[in-house]
Amino acid sequence: MELRRDDGTTFYLEFLNTEHWCQNQYQVTNQITQQGKYKNRYDVFLEKCHVSKMICKYIVLHESDQVLMVLRPYQYYAVETIIERVKDTDK
Repeated sequence: MELRRDDGTTFYLEFLNTEHWCQNQYQVTNQITQQGKYKNRYDVFLEKCHVSKMICKYIVLHESDQVLMVLRPYQYYAVETIIERVKDTDK
């Protein structure tokens, strides 16, 4: 994020370290409940490296609804394959 100071200089603020994924800090926990014969509740914890990659690489803007969406795994792998092919192509 680009910010302009009172003295006219520009300051860049970074909310997420995209070079060193695992140095970001989060406090994330999620409880899920599954109903079946019995009602069970589980705490789900994600590693901070995985959360960073999800935020930076797996989230896209859905233009018509103006919401952020997480890519499904097959969508992410398809995009990564396309990017690698473009990088490896000489044309």
